[in-house]
Parts: sequence; structure tokens; C-alpha cells
Amino acid sequence: MSEEKNKNYRWDKKVPISWYKGKVNSHAELWKYIEEFIKKNNINSIFEVGGGNGYVSELISGSYLGVEVNEDIIIQGRKLYPDGEFIYEDWLKFDVSPYVSKFDLFLSCATIEHCNGYEKFISNAIDLKPKFILISFFKNLNSSKDQIRPRTTDGHMWFNNFYSRVDLEKFLKSKNVLDKCKFIDMKHTSGGEEIDSLLVVTL
Repeated sequence: MSEEKNKNYRWDKKVPISWYKGKVNSHAELWKYIEEFIKKNNINSIFEVGGGNGYVSELISGSYLGVEVNEDIIIQGRKLYPDGEFIYEDWLKFDVSPYVSKFDLFLSCATIEHCNGYEKFISNAIDLKPKFILISFFKNLNSSKDQIRPRTTDGHMWFNNFYSRVDLEKFLKSKNVLDKCKFIDMKHTSGGEEIDSLLVVTL
């Protein structure tokens, strides 16, 4: 990818707070799985990317760190969850070195399809060295090949991508983690044929 294509995207600045609540309601099966996963695996600390105001921190007793590009939602999160840490930054340019091996779970939902590819996104998550990684692909992984689809809204560049499970598995194999991965497909609560694809990595 060129440096121009990898520039900071800031589309989330335009997303209203109500959108974050809506994604939980419309993907209830996915969030039920996440809640049960946190309990089953005794998750006490979470590093989340694109998690809005950090409401998932209510499910743990330990530390929470959220990386976001929506300034308004970060302000709300700091008010609601003063014990959490919120950082305004582009995850694709984030320095994970200060946080290596400090979190049980890396979590990200409804975010990766809006980034310029998944390679750097997932590499950062692996380099963080959490015990587990959960990344949801709200547009599922049924594309025959990866499709990077840049968009521009009000002068802000963002992406609306479709990814291929075949291509993703090749990348995960190159990172030596494919044997530690599993995929779980879940229907949207809103009905229809839409599917959430969840990548689960146990490191």
C-alpha cells in the first residue's frame, strides 16, 4: 500500500454516539458470544480498537484501554468510565510496544472493514501479545478475493471493504498463527442473510 493510501482516516468523527449502541442491538448474537467468552476465559483486561465509549469495560474488573478516532465518543467514555484509558489515534499507526503482554484480550468489532486492509491491523494485534484476539468482520468473509474500496464523505477518506477468508487465511499462515485461529459465523439480529464472521485467535 502506498503512503498516500495509508494516511489517517477520520470518517468516525462523523459517526453519532447512537451508532455504537445500535451495533450492539443489531448484532446481539455476536455480543452474547463476546460476553460469554469474557466470563469463560476469566478476562480481566481488554485492549479495544473502535469500541466507542468503552461500555465493554463493564464486563471486567481490571484494566481497559480503548483506541478510537472519534473524539466525541472518547470524551463520553472518559466521563462514563474514568478508570479506563482512551487514546485518540489511528490503529494502523499505533505504537504497541508500551502495551505488549499487558492485556488478556484484544477486541475489535465493526472496524476492520473500514481500514485500508487488514494486514497492519491484525499484525498490531498479534504484536500486542494478548492471550486472545477477537475481531469481527461485519461484512463476513465471503468475497472471492480481498476488495479494498476507498470512499470519501465530507472530505474524509474511509473504506468499505469486502474480505476473502481464503486470502485472510494465507495472511494468518504467513504470521504463523493460522493453527491458533478459528472462525465463527453468526446471523445478524436484524434478520436477512447478513452474517457476522468472528476471528478468534488463542495465542
